[in-house]
Amino acid sequence: MALETKIKFAISDGALVRKTVFTVVSKGPIRAIKKVAHDLYDRGLFSVRGNMSARCDNGFIITASGANFNSLSDEDFVQVNHFNIAKNSLEDASGLKNPSSETPMHALIYETRKDANAIIHTHDPQLMSEKAIAKLKFLVTPNKTEPGTPECAQEIADLLENSDVAISKAHGLVIIGKSIEACQEALVTLKRRAP
Repeated sequence: MALETKIKFAISDGALVRKTVFTVVSKGPIRAIKKVAHDLYDRGLFSVRGNMSARCDNGFIITASGANFNSLSDEDFVQVNHFNIAKNSLEDASGLKNPSSETPMHALIYETRKDANAIIHTHDPQLMSEKAIAKLKFLVTPNKTEPGTPECAQEIADLLENSDVAISKAHGLVIIGKSIEACQEALVTLKRRAP
C-alpha cells in the first residue's frame, strides 16, 4: 500500500515534466536502487516508508512520494535536475509521480557533500532507539523539525558534513555513500551492531 506524504515544497509551473525517467542515462541508478530496495525489504531491513536516491549526470534520481519498497516499478522514480534550496522549490524535474517529500534534504546533501553519490533514508525504530544512538554514537539533530522542510534538511546536512550517518530527531536515519550499494552495506552493518 502506498503511503502518500504531504509535500512541503513548491513545484514551479512546468517544472515537473510528466514522463518516464527510465532512459539510457538513468536506467543504471534506477536498477541499482530497485535491487537494493527489494533486497533490504525482503530481509526486513527497510520498511515501506523512507526514500532512496542516487546522483546522476544532471542531478539525482529519487524515489517518488508514496513509493512502496516491496514493489518498486520504473514509474516510481523522479529525476531532479534542479532544486532551488533557497526558495524551497522544485525547478526542473521529470517523472510520472511527485518526488519524495524529502527531496529538499537529498538536494542539500548532494550540494554540500560532493563525494556522496547515494542516500538511504529510513524510519527504522531499532536504529532510532536511545540504546542504538548511544552504542553506535549516531549524530542526532538538536531539534525535532518537521520532515520535508528546509529546516529539517539543513539540520541533517549540517551533521553530515563530518559523518556519513545521522538521525533527524524523532524522524529517521540518513546514510550517505559512494553508491547505493555502499549505503546498503552500511545499513546492514548498523542493524547487525544495534542493540
